[in-house]
Amino acid sequence: MVWAALAAGAAVGGFIQALTGFGAAVIIVIVMSFFMSIQTVPALSSAICLFLSVGMTFRCRKSIRFRQVLWPTAIADVISLLIISRVSRFPVDTLKLIFGVFLILLALYFYFFADKVMLKKPGTAVMIGCSGLSGVTAGLFSISGPTMALYFLAASDDGDSYVANLQCHFLITNILIMAGRTANGFLTPAMLPMVIVGTMAVFAGVYAGERARRRLTGDKLRRVVYAAVGLSGLTTVLQQLM
Repeated sequence: MVWAALAAGAAVGGFIQALTGFGAAVIIVIVMSFFMSIQTVPALSSAICLFLSVGMTFRCRKSIRFRQVLWPTAIADVISLLIISRVSRFPVDTLKLIFGVFLILLALYFYFFADKVMLKKPGTAVMIGCSGLSGVTAGLFSISGPTMALYFLAASDDGDSYVANLQCHFLITNILIMAGRTANGFLTPAMLPMVIVGTMAVFAGVYAGERARRRLTGDKLRRVVYAAVGLSGLTTVLQQLM
């Protein structure tokens, strides 16, 4: 059951990532949090998404604008590593409750507001705010995509550089987060088979998503996914409160 859930979650996550530019980590963490500790799942997700980031960053490497990526990524990663070094001290039940609330807020934002919120060329304050929030969610759950997608959408010169900058951010962040979680004992050699299965599944999902992108309406699919994210968050919150 766990292996099937891992393969299915990673494949769906890869499919969503191919359509939206992010989302694989969200789906993997949601699915696997029902089978593994909320402190362990982000380590697994980071390892799987690292290989995905390598592939996607290599494909769009010519459009990366490193000056636009460097500072927001550095701020987010420093914060995430600080949180990772202390996350083992957090009560697991409290962490799951925070995770559930985060998923609900994430789903509400994307379902109702994502298309309406557009940043102008962001200044330093906006960059620090988006990067800081991304660092917090990355450190707790290995989910850094939503706020950084909003930031890079505004900061990048065009669509190609937006995708390239975002994928480059994911690559750097996943490398550092995986190293941090390994150093703190959350990612162990025993998890390697799960990383391999998840990586194969997420690439299969990306392949299917890229083929389907020409025929599917991404907006409708995203709304279904956001509703599922919100429902998962609500279920997690209710489990902790009951």
